[in-house]
Amino acid sequence: ALQPIPIGHKVALRDMDVKETVYKYGIDIGKVVAPIKAGEHAHVHNIKTKRW
Repeated sequence: ALQPIPIGHKVALRDMDVKETVYKYGIDIGKVVAPIKAGEHAHVHNIKTKRW
């Protein structure tokens, strides 16, 4: 990871562009709303989840 990742948060395994689908354990959990680089913290600031 490029920065500390809090417990329960995600880290991008590859670069992701806006509107791409985000998967966790093979399940579609939301869409990217701001570009994410590989190794960056991925959470509500750059992903719109279906849960919330």
